[in-house]
Amino acid sequence: MDFQHAYFAGFFDGEGCVRITRYKSKGILYHRLTLSLYNCNKEVLEAARSLYGGWIHERGRLARVGKSWRVHFELTLLSGKAANALRIWVPLLIVKREEAELAIKFQNARKPHTAGSRWTHRTEEDVIRDEISLEEMKRLKHQALVLQEPLQPGKSWNKPGPPPLARNEKLSSVRQLESGISY
Repeated sequence: MDFQHAYFAGFFDGEGCVRITRYKSKGILYHRLTLSLYNCNKEVLEAARSLYGGWIHERGRLARVGKSWRVHFELTLLSGKAANALRIWVPLLIVKREEAELAIKFQNARKPHTAGSRWTHRTEEDVIRDEISLEEMKRLKHQALVLQEPLQPGKSWNKPGPPPLARNEKLSSVRQLESGISY
């Protein structure tokens, strides 16, 4: 594998975000895959953009370095471009591997746009499938936060949200949600 892909896989694992967003357009509910990389160094994001596409925009002065604030940049990739980058990176990911796998699965289930049309017909099944993916992504992100403090035997869970699930419980709960919905 190319060292640049390996570099950006590690960069994403530490400084990136993948999410499924929900939005409405003309009264229709849509979901979209979004991948973001953040850094104060625009040059590194330009290098990623040359490999994977997307666009860079300034996020403002969000990063504090010592006593001063630095301009913070974001590289954003949507839908197919996001999934393509994740397909390259997923074998190398440690922290965000499950999120990346879910994002790829989500994007693979998308209906291709018809020629000349920006929007495709959305069925109720499409919306339900996408909502399940959205909720699973939220759960994975919540779990990533709480896994830093695993529940000890004999202790009660006192954090917001559900306690982290074991991998087999996680897969079982996803299968229960997916029952009756074809991909």
